[in-house]
Amino acid sequence: MRSIVGAVVVPAVLAGGAVLVLAGQVAGPPAVLVSVSSKGIQGDGGSSDAAVTPDGLYVAFRFDGTNLVKGDRNGQTDIVVRDRVTGKT
Repeated sequence: MRSIVGAVVVPAVLAGGAVLVLAGQVAGPPAVLVSVSSKGIQGDGGSSDAAVTPDGLYVAFRFDGTNLVKGDRNGQTDIVVRDRVTGKT
């Protein structure tokens, strides 16, 4: 089973409301920006109300931009989920 030790969400730390996740044992830096596309492009809107699963693998958050959800042009807030192992949003 995959897991990430000690994952916690730090809300709206970066300019533009980007969401950061701080984690213990992660293959990479301990602070990881999760409000990015699957290609690693930062979200073009604010992010808020983040929640992380108990195993630290997934982070869900509200997103007010348009570039994290394919074809999103409705002007509504979306709920986005980022897989911290695969990097898929």
